[in-house]
Amino acid sequence: MNDALTVKNYFTPEGLALPEVLSGQEFFELGRHIKMAKKLSVQWLKQWRNYGSNQFGEEFVQDTEAQIELDLGLAALEVTEKPTLNPKDKSTAIVTIQGIRQSFDLWHRKMAPQIPDWSRDQRKMAAELLRPMVEVYDKLLYLEENK
Repeated sequence: MNDALTVKNYFTPEGLALPEVLSGQEFFELGRHIKMAKKLSVQWLKQWRNYGSNQFGEEFVQDTEAQIELDLGLAALEVTEKPTLNPKDKSTAIVTIQGIRQSFDLWHRKMAPQIPDWSRDQRKMAAELLRPMVEVYDKLLYLEENK
């Protein structure tokens, strides 16, 4: 069985270009290639993002990805203004809440595979560091539910 992701000319920008007749084996192999591409695309995207972050910076990667998604029709244009979550004068803020989220996402992408193997002390330290964020989250939920 061939694991290469180039199966005849079935894959086009518009979708699958299937012949009128496929054997059971061809149907199976095509499905396997689609599933393999789905599984590997997560890894490919992660590698692409890591490369871009190292070469061009996180903000460039995010802007590039947003533009690609827009070009491909994967992201809707934002018509409404986003709510303000940071001080009006950003020079008084050390970091924005969006920056905290981006840093967390980057950390989590890199560390997620290692977390199950952490020692008790590592888990306890991480939990203590995350506690203030969980408390703010809980307070926001409480405020929303009791409006």
